[in-house]
Amino acid sequence: MEFLAQKQCKKCRNIDEYQITKIEAAFSLKDDFIYNQACSKCGSKDYVSYSRDLVAVDQEILDIWGNNPSYHFLDQDEDLLLAYMQYMPILLNAVDNNLYPQEKLNIVILALCILLYDNTGDYSQYSAEESKKMQQNAAIIQAELLKRNNIIFKHQDVIMNYIKKRVFPLIDLKI
Repeated sequence: MEFLAQKQCKKCRNIDEYQITKIEAAFSLKDDFIYNQACSKCGSKDYVSYSRDLVAVDQEILDIWGNNPSYHFLDQDEDLLLAYMQYMPILLNAVDNNLYPQEKLNIVILALCILLYDNTGDYSQYSAEESKKMQQNAAIIQAELLKRNNIIFKHQDVIMNYIKKRVFPLIDLKI
């Protein structure tokens, strides 16, 4: 499957499109190359915007990321990108099978803790339907993290204190 990157010229507002692969899109592998391409209409290298299709994280993408220290989904906050219910099964698999080096497992474990954090707390700011779904999610996540609390405890140094304060009591860990 091909993905699309677009760059809009600052000078003439032309939009150039570039076909990129799933791997190139997931890890921004062609961004620097595209940034340096001249506009196909006027030849300028200055641009006002750049965008690229987002890639859903699947097992293939997670494995490539997890086993390559130089690959990143984002320059920062990769944990936030992974902290979604749809990714929980592959994240848990990575933890259970110790699939990646410590640095990448730290990010996976932090993402799981953020996922529980995001689905707990004050539900009053959400609709009744959203609150119910968040509470259901929290119960699922909590049960899974309880089974792995010893692993989470070993990685506690990478988990921010505000997350620990909410999450650790839910998974029988002391702060």
